[in-house]
Amino acid sequence: MTARQHYEFSHAFADDRKTERPGPIRLLLIRHADPVGGAEHRLAGRTDVDLSPLGRRQARELGAYLAALPLAAIYSSPLKRARKTALAIARTCPTARMALCDDLREVDLGVVEGLTAWEAWRRWPALFDKALDPATKDFAFPDGEAWSAAEGRAERALAEIARAHEPEDTVAVVTHGAILGLLLARFSGETRGAWRRYQPRHGSVSTVMAEVGADSPWLFPARLDVSDFWTRRLRTAVALRKAAPPGTAPNHRTGSWHARPDSFPSR
Repeated sequence: MTARQHYEFSHAFADDRKTERPGPIRLLLIRHADPVGGAEHRLAGRTDVDLSPLGRRQARELGAYLAALPLAAIYSSPLKRARKTALAIARTCPTARMALCDDLREVDLGVVEGLTAWEAWRRWPALFDKALDPATKDFAFPDGEAWSAAEGRAERALAEIARAHEPEDTVAVVTHGAILGLLLARFSGETRGAWRRYQPRHGSVSTVMAEVGADSPWLFPARLDVSDFWTRRLRTAVALRKAAPPGTAPNHRTGSWHARPDSFPSR
Protein backbone atom coordinates (compact mmCIF):
# COMPACT_ATOMS: atom_id res chain seq x y z
CA MET A 1 0.00 0.00 0.00
CA THR A 2 1.40 3.37 -1.00
CA ALA A 3 1.47 6.32 1.37
CA ARG A 4 -1.31 7.93 -0.66
CA GLN A 5 -3.52 4.81 -0.45
CA HIS A 6 -2.83 4.48 3.28
CA TYR A 7 -3.87 8.14 3.79
CA GLU A 8 -7.11 7.67 1.82
CA PHE A 9 -7.96 4.37 3.59
CA SER A 10 -7.32 5.83 7.05
CA HIS A 11 -9.48 8.88 6.42
CA ALA A 12 -12.30 6.80 4.91
CA PHE A 13 -12.25 4.57 8.00
CA ALA A 14 -12.27 7.62 10.31
CA ASP A 15 -15.26 9.06 8.43
CA ASP A 16 -17.14 5.75 8.81
CA ARG A 17 -16.50 5.70 12.54
CA LYS A 18 -17.65 9.32 12.83
CA THR A 19 -20.89 8.40 11.03
CA GLU A 20 -21.50 5.42 13.28
CA ARG A 21 -20.72 7.19 16.54
CA PRO A 22 -21.45 10.90 16.18
CA GLY A 23 -20.26 13.22 18.89
CA PRO A 24 -22.70 14.82 21.33
CA ILE A 25 -24.23 18.25 20.93
CA ARG A 26 -22.76 20.82 23.30
CA LEU A 27 -25.40 23.00 24.94
CA LEU A 28 -24.11 26.15 26.64
CA LEU A 29 -26.75 26.89 29.27
CA ILE A 30 -26.38 30.58 30.07
CA ARG A 31 -27.99 32.49 32.90
CA HIS A 32 -28.87 36.01 31.76
CA ALA A 33 -26.73 38.90 33.00
CA ASP A 34 -27.56 40.93 36.13
CA PRO A 35 -31.09 42.43 35.96
CA VAL A 36 -32.56 45.64 37.31
CA GLY A 37 -33.38 44.92 40.95
CA GLY A 38 -30.76 42.20 41.22
CA ALA A 39 -28.81 44.10 43.87
CA GLU A 40 -32.01 44.34 45.95
CA HIS A 41 -32.65 40.59 45.53
CA ARG A 42 -35.98 41.45 43.93
CA LEU A 43 -37.92 38.41 42.72
CA ALA A 44 -38.59 39.04 39.04
CA GLY A 45 -39.87 35.65 37.84
CA ARG A 46 -42.12 36.42 34.85
CA THR A 47 -41.79 40.18 35.43
CA ASP A 48 -40.08 41.57 32.33
CA VAL A 49 -37.25 43.63 33.83
CA ASP A 50 -34.29 45.01 31.87
CA LEU A 51 -30.57 44.48 32.44
CA SER A 52 -28.86 46.67 35.04
CA PRO A 53 -25.74 48.71 34.09
CA LEU A 54 -23.67 45.86 35.58
CA GLY A 55 -25.72 43.39 33.55
CA ARG A 56 -25.05 45.25 30.31
CA ARG A 57 -21.31 45.05 31.01
CA GLN A 58 -21.60 41.36 31.85
CA ALA A 59 -23.49 40.69 28.61
CA ARG A 60 -20.82 42.44 26.55
CA GLU A 61 -18.06 40.50 28.30
CA LEU A 62 -19.95 37.25 27.80
CA GLY A 63 -20.31 38.01 24.10
CA ALA A 64 -16.58 38.70 23.81
CA TYR A 65 -15.79 35.44 25.60
CA LEU A 66 -18.04 33.34 23.36
CA ALA A 67 -16.93 35.06 20.13
CA ALA A 68 -14.22 32.43 19.57
CA LEU A 69 -16.70 29.52 19.69
CA PRO A 70 -18.39 28.17 16.53
CA LEU A 71 -21.95 28.70 17.71
CA ALA A 72 -24.53 27.12 15.42
CA ALA A 73 -27.45 28.97 17.06
CA ILE A 74 -28.54 31.02 20.06
CA TYR A 75 -31.86 30.30 21.76
CA SER A 76 -33.30 32.64 24.37
CA SER A 77 -36.16 33.17 26.76
CA PRO A 78 -38.30 36.02 25.40
CA LEU A 79 -37.98 37.99 28.65
CA LYS A 80 -36.00 41.16 28.17
CA ARG A 81 -33.12 40.36 30.53
CA ALA A 82 -32.44 37.08 28.71
CA ARG A 83 -33.13 38.41 25.22
CA LYS A 84 -30.70 41.31 25.63
CA THR A 85 -28.04 38.96 26.95
CA ALA A 86 -28.58 36.76 23.89
CA LEU A 87 -28.40 39.78 21.57
CA ALA A 88 -25.03 40.76 23.06
CA ILE A 89 -23.77 37.25 22.26
CA ALA A 90 -25.27 37.39 18.75
CA ARG A 91 -23.40 40.61 17.97
CA THR A 92 -20.08 38.81 18.37
CA CYS A 93 -21.28 35.59 16.68
CA PRO A 94 -22.90 36.89 13.47
CA THR A 95 -23.12 33.45 11.82
CA ALA A 96 -25.25 32.00 14.63
CA ARG A 97 -28.98 32.27 14.07
CA MET A 98 -31.04 33.47 17.03
CA ALA A 99 -34.49 32.30 18.06
CA LEU A 100 -36.80 32.95 21.02
CA CYS A 101 -38.29 30.04 22.92
CA ASP A 102 -41.19 30.69 25.29
CA ASP A 103 -40.53 27.50 27.27
CA LEU A 104 -37.19 28.94 28.42
CA ARG A 105 -38.91 31.73 30.38
CA GLU A 106 -38.45 31.96 34.16
CA VAL A 107 -40.66 30.24 36.72
CA ASP A 108 -43.82 32.20 37.53
CA LEU A 109 -43.47 33.19 41.20
CA GLY A 110 -47.11 34.10 41.71
CA VAL A 111 -47.82 36.23 44.78
CA VAL A 112 -44.14 37.03 45.46
CA GLU A 113 -43.52 38.49 41.98
CA GLY A 114 -41.86 41.90 42.27
CA LEU A 115 -41.16 41.64 46.01
CA THR A 116 -37.69 41.55 47.50
CA ALA A 117 -36.67 38.26 49.08
CA TRP A 118 -36.96 39.87 52.52
CA GLU A 119 -40.48 41.18 51.85
CA ALA A 120 -41.57 37.76 50.59
CA TRP A 121 -40.14 35.99 53.63
CA ARG A 122 -41.80 38.39 56.08
CA ARG A 123 -45.22 37.95 54.44
CA TRP A 124 -45.06 34.18 53.88
CA PRO A 125 -42.28 32.77 56.10
CA ALA A 126 -43.55 29.18 56.01
CA LEU A 127 -43.89 29.20 52.23
CA PHE A 128 -40.49 30.75 51.75
CA ASP A 129 -38.87 28.28 54.11
CA LYS A 130 -40.41 25.42 52.13
CA ALA A 131 -39.14 26.90 48.86
CA LEU A 132 -35.60 26.93 50.26
CA ASP A 133 -35.75 23.49 51.88
CA PRO A 134 -33.59 20.97 49.94
CA ALA A 135 -35.97 18.19 50.98
CA THR A 136 -38.91 19.79 49.12
CA LYS A 137 -39.80 17.64 46.11
CA ASP A 138 -42.12 20.09 44.38
CA PHE A 139 -43.37 23.57 45.12
CA ALA A 140 -45.34 26.52 43.78
CA PHE A 141 -46.10 29.90 45.31
CA PRO A 142 -49.83 30.73 45.32
CA ASP A 143 -50.90 31.73 41.78
CA GLY A 144 -47.47 30.63 40.57
CA GLU A 145 -45.97 27.73 38.61
CA ALA A 146 -44.92 24.40 40.07
CA TRP A 147 -41.26 23.46 39.87
CA SER A 148 -42.19 20.21 38.13
CA ALA A 149 -44.09 22.07 35.41
CA ALA A 150 -41.25 24.56 34.84
CA GLU A 151 -38.63 21.81 34.77
CA GLY A 152 -40.74 19.77 32.35
CA ARG A 153 -41.23 22.54 29.80
CA ALA A 154 -37.56 23.59 29.96
CA GLU A 155 -36.41 20.00 29.49
CA ARG A 156 -38.73 19.61 26.50
CA ALA A 157 -37.29 22.82 25.05
CA LEU A 158 -33.76 21.45 25.33
CA ALA A 159 -34.89 18.20 23.69
CA GLU A 160 -36.35 20.12 20.75
CA ILE A 161 -33.20 22.22 20.45
CA ALA A 162 -30.99 19.12 20.49
CA ARG A 163 -33.21 17.44 17.88
CA ALA A 164 -32.89 20.49 15.59
CA HIS A 165 -29.09 20.30 15.42
CA GLU A 166 -26.34 18.16 14.03
CA PRO A 167 -23.95 16.08 16.16
CA GLU A 168 -21.00 18.09 17.48
CA ASP A 169 -22.82 21.42 17.09
CA THR A 170 -22.34 24.02 19.83
CA VAL A 171 -25.54 25.84 20.79
CA ALA A 172 -26.08 28.69 23.27
CA VAL A 173 -29.27 28.65 25.39
CA VAL A 174 -29.99 31.79 27.44
CA THR A 175 -32.44 31.31 30.27
CA HIS A 176 -32.98 32.04 33.99
CA GLY A 177 -31.65 31.17 37.43
CA ALA A 178 -34.48 29.03 38.81
CA ILE A 179 -34.83 27.16 35.50
CA LEU A 180 -31.11 26.41 35.43
CA GLY A 181 -31.07 25.43 39.09
CA LEU A 182 -33.87 22.91 38.46
CA LEU A 183 -32.29 21.56 35.27
CA LEU A 184 -28.78 21.19 36.66
CA ALA A 185 -30.09 19.53 39.81
CA ARG A 186 -32.13 17.15 37.61
CA PHE A 187 -29.15 16.36 35.37
CA SER A 188 -27.01 15.67 38.43
CA GLY A 189 -29.51 13.25 39.93
CA GLU A 190 -30.63 15.57 42.75
CA THR A 191 -34.14 16.42 43.91
CA ARG A 192 -35.80 19.66 42.83
CA GLY A 193 -35.34 21.07 46.32
CA ALA A 194 -31.59 21.20 45.65
CA TRP A 195 -32.05 23.80 42.92
CA ARG A 196 -30.44 26.57 44.98
CA ARG A 197 -27.18 24.64 45.18
CA TYR A 198 -27.10 24.37 41.40
CA GLN A 199 -28.30 27.87 40.52
CA PRO A 200 -25.43 29.55 38.64
CA ARG A 201 -24.49 33.20 38.79
CA HIS A 202 -25.72 35.88 36.43
CA GLY A 203 -23.71 35.82 33.22
CA SER A 204 -22.44 32.28 33.80
CA VAL A 205 -22.22 29.37 31.38
CA SER A 206 -22.91 25.72 32.26
CA THR A 207 -21.95 23.14 29.63
CA VAL A 208 -24.15 20.09 29.10
CA MET A 209 -23.38 17.39 26.53
CA ALA A 210 -26.56 16.07 24.89
CA GLU A 211 -26.62 12.88 22.83
CA VAL A 212 -29.30 12.40 20.20
CA GLY A 213 -30.31 8.84 19.33
CA ALA A 214 -32.89 7.00 17.24
CA ASP A 215 -34.97 5.97 20.25
CA SER A 216 -35.06 9.31 21.98
CA PRO A 217 -34.24 12.86 20.90
CA TRP A 218 -32.77 13.62 24.31
CA LEU A 219 -30.51 11.21 26.18
CA PHE A 220 -28.55 11.99 29.33
CA PRO A 221 -25.11 10.43 28.89
CA ALA A 222 -23.45 8.70 31.81
CA ARG A 223 -20.58 11.13 31.75
CA LEU A 224 -22.64 14.28 31.95
CA ASP A 225 -20.41 17.35 31.71
CA VAL A 226 -21.71 20.17 33.90
CA SER A 227 -19.14 22.87 34.51
CA ASP A 228 -19.66 26.44 35.67
CA PHE A 229 -17.44 29.39 35.11
CA TRP A 230 -17.97 33.12 35.46
CA THR A 231 -17.18 36.13 33.34
CA ARG A 232 -15.12 38.71 35.20
CA ARG A 233 -15.79 37.01 38.53
CA LEU A 234 -13.84 39.47 40.66
CA ARG A 235 -15.60 42.51 39.23
CA THR A 236 -19.01 40.94 39.81
CA ALA A 237 -18.09 39.85 43.33
CA VAL A 238 -16.97 43.36 44.23
CA ALA A 239 -20.15 44.85 42.76
CA LEU A 240 -22.31 42.38 44.68
CA ARG A 241 -20.48 43.11 47.91
CA LYS A 242 -21.02 46.85 47.51
CA ALA A 243 -24.68 46.40 46.62
CA ALA A 244 -25.60 43.90 49.33
CA PRO A 245 -28.40 45.33 51.52
CA PRO A 246 -27.97 45.57 55.29
CA GLY A 247 -28.19 42.25 57.04
CA THR A 248 -27.25 40.20 53.97
CA ALA A 249 -24.10 38.92 52.36
CA PRO A 250 -23.65 38.08 48.68
CA ASN A 251 -23.24 34.40 47.88
CA HIS A 252 -20.36 34.46 45.42
CA ARG A 253 -20.86 30.82 44.44
CA THR A 254 -24.42 31.34 43.22
CA GLY A 255 -24.51 35.11 42.71
CA SER A 256 -27.58 35.38 44.90
CA TRP A 257 -28.40 36.71 48.35
CA HIS A 258 -28.22 34.87 51.59
CA ALA A 259 -28.81 36.03 55.13
CA ARG A 260 -26.07 36.32 57.67
CA PRO A 261 -26.74 33.86 60.50
CA ASP A 262 -26.84 36.67 63.04
CA SER A 263 -29.41 38.71 61.12
CA PHE A 264 -31.90 36.24 59.65
CA PRO A 265 -34.99 36.08 61.90
CA SER A 266 -35.46 32.72 63.56
CA ARG A 267 -38.92 31.13 63.69
